[in-house]
Amino acid sequence: MRRNKKDEQHFIEQLEERVFLAFAIGDRVQTVGSTASRASASTSAQEYATITTGQLGTVKTNVTNNQGFEWYRVDWDNYNLPLSDGWSAGGSPRFILAAAPAPSISSVSPTSMPASGSLQNLTINGSNFSTSATLTFDPPTGSNIDSQEIRF
Repeated sequence: MRRNKKDEQHFIEQLEERVFLAFAIGDRVQTVGSTASRASASTSAQEYATITTGQLGTVKTNVTNNQGFEWYRVDWDNYNLPLSDGWSAGGSPRFILAAAPAPSISSVSPTSMPASGSLQNLTINGSNFSTSATLTFDPPTGSNIDSQEIRF
């Protein structure tokens, strides 16, 4: 099947709309334009605050459709709203999924261990780890490799 440019553009617009509107409870979002935080999922509801560009928040409910908008209750990080969160309309896009912070390692324990043919525990402490991530150790390489030490 052959597609023309108009079909491709329509497909891209539909895909972009789905990407921007597909939020789940617990998703971290970030504003890409100003958006209102309201008392309920309605353009006529009391406006608590205008959430400015670049602000982060956490989605608290599944989508509610009203007045042609897809509404989410969002707990915005830097705002003290009457209920600590309010309803904001997604799309256009007003807010998008926020990038996850990079993982950071604060310590490794033990700091060294002897070579061994048996299993050994190594604890890596830090922040922003993902439960779905994997940790892979590459085969040792370096300028000096023996049974006691690897030097890089």
